[in-house]
Amino acid sequence: MKGFIKSVLAIAVVLAIAFGLVKGFEYYNSKKADGDTSYKVKTKRNKKYNGVYTLTKLDENGKNTWNGLIMYVKNDKIISANLAEFESREDIINNKLNGKKDASSIEILQNASIKPDLGSVGNVNSGFNVSGGDMTLTQKGATVGKGQIVFYDREVDINKDYDNLKRCKVVAGYDEDSKEIWLSKLLKNNQSEYSEGYKLIHYKNSTDLYNNCGIEDGICMLILNDEFNAGLDEN
Repeated sequence: MKGFIKSVLAIAVVLAIAFGLVKGFEYYNSKKADGDTSYKVKTKRNKKYNGVYTLTKLDENGKNTWNGLIMYVKNDKIISANLAEFESREDIINNKLNGKKDASSIEILQNASIKPDLGSVGNVNSGFNVSGGDMTLTQKGATVGKGQIVFYDREVDINKDYDNLKRCKVVAGYDEDSKEIWLSKLLKNNQSEYSEGYKLIHYKNSTDLYNNCGIEDGICMLILNDEFNAGLDEN
């Protein structure tokens, strides 16, 4: 009988500890954004932003590094976005392949310095190739995903979503009233990483994206249409 009572007490202690950990984690999650005031700046929504955009960093000479965001935006709201890291074909060929101009796609990918970040892979399809755990090769170079957000069918929970928002450097774009991330706020809010030194490019169709984007190919237009009913030009 004593053994049975001890077993029951042991189970009760384990359950109490587990309950305490769960509650502690919930409290921690509910307070994550408390110390971050970057999104408290009020800005006006600009609904002219629609479609697929990149917002990528310029180097000291004004050259596009292609490190930054690729996004699907509707009425200024960022529906889906990925943070990408990029390495040009030219740099890989010159630095790792001794200037081999006829290097194959496989050789270029295998010799890239950037590496996939499996911790950034989300469990929801963002519509972009760069959201996966693998490296992607575009017309301009190799690219990997470093963060992902998707808010197609739900509001932003600033506390529960805070880690992903911070990883993508978009906390400053959060609007408290609508519970959305706005592209215009990322551009206007001086607390935003993207308010200075970044280039915004809009892509009109799949061909434009394929030819001119460093971190995606045109196939994402088809995927975004399928996943989010985006109505993008697939030509």
